[in-house]
Amino acid sequence: MGNRYVNFAARLLTIMTPCLAGLPILASCAAPVGWGTDVTATSLNEDQWKVEVVITKHPNEKHGTDQVVSAPTLICRGGESAEMRIGDGQDDMDLVRVQVDTAKDPATDEMTFMVVVREGGWLRSRTSFKVQPDDAANATTAMAGDSGAK
Repeated sequence: MGNRYVNFAARLLTIMTPCLAGLPILASCAAPVGWGTDVTATSLNEDQWKVEVVITKHPNEKHGTDQVVSAPTLICRGGESAEMRIGDGQDDMDLVRVQVDTAKDPATDEMTFMVVVREGGWLRSRTSFKVQPDDAANATTAMAGDSGAK
C-alpha cells in the first residue's frame, strides 16, 4: 500500500515539474508597471506646509495609458510627519499609504521633504526635495521618476 503512494507522488512530480518551470515565462508576459509621484509643497505660514501628492501608475506603452491612482493633500509642520491611507478598507492589497516627512536645517532654514508611497506594503515611489528659504512663500514642485516596483 505504501508503494502506491510513492508511485502517485512520482507521477505527480513528473507532471508538475514542467508546469512549475513555465511559471516564470508566464509571469514575464504581464504588463510591467512603474509608479511616479508629483509633489507640490506650499508654505501656509512660517511653520505649516500643504503637500499635494499626485500618484500615477505608468503601464507599459503596449498595455495602456498612465492612470492617476490618487491625489491626496496633506498638511504638516516643519520637522514632523504626516500620513494618509487611501482605500476602501476592505482589502489591504488596494491600500495606498502616503507618508510625508519634513526636516528643517537650522543653519539655512532649508526645508527637506521626503514623500514615500506604498501600495499593499510595497514601496512604489520615493521623492525627496528641498525648499530654499527664499522660495518658502511660493509653491515649489519636485518631480520623481519611477521608483520601487517595475
